[in-house]
Amino acid sequence: MRFSAKGKEHTKQFHPDDRRCCKIECICACTGLLFFLPLVSVPGSKFGRYWANQGLIMLFCELIMLIAGFLVSWLLGLLALIPFIGILFNVVKVIAFIALGLIALFVIVLQGSFAARGRAIDMPFVGFIRFIK
Repeated sequence: MRFSAKGKEHTKQFHPDDRRCCKIECICACTGLLFFLPLVSVPGSKFGRYWANQGLIMLFCELIMLIAGFLVSWLLGLLALIPFIGILFNVVKVIAFIALGLIALFVIVLQGSFAARGRAIDMPFVGFIRFIK
């Protein structure tokens, strides 16, 4: 396994008609929650399967970030009970939660823009994983 901040491009593997026919479904799949949409609406599309896979990876990343956010929030909430410096931990808790949400939103918008342009570029760091072939 290799981790890369820059996703690998797979656009040339897909036929241009295949990329054009299911752009809306692929954009929806980038949100994570709707990863199954291209599998249901255009089941024969390789491009749709690619974006369904990327959406499933995004869903897993969103769940991991949500759990990590709750754990950090819980830990910082306990530290916020310390007199005088507890306010600092409350501020850090809010900033950490907002940062995790912005990271997820950034990746969703980035991947959605790739899908809208008909390009197939892996998600940064974890996009090389294939659950749906």
